[in-house]
Amino acid sequence: MKYGVLKIDDVKKYCSEESKRALDNVVIEITTGRMEDGKNPDNHYLIVNMDEPYVDEVKSIIGKT
Repeated sequence: MKYGVLKIDDVKKYCSEESKRALDNVVIEITTGRMEDGKNPDNHYLIVNMDEPYVDEVKSIIGKT
């Protein structure tokens, strides 16, 4: 697996305050490391839920069949 996605609403609903702080710390560490490596720390991605009825169309558009 190359990427992991967390739904913000799920983090807010299901995680303890301690877990949220730990996640914030991980994000800060990664952002800092990316900046030190000269990488863009603020990447943006498009996410498609595999349960959506249009997923096959999206996959064919991006070349992932």
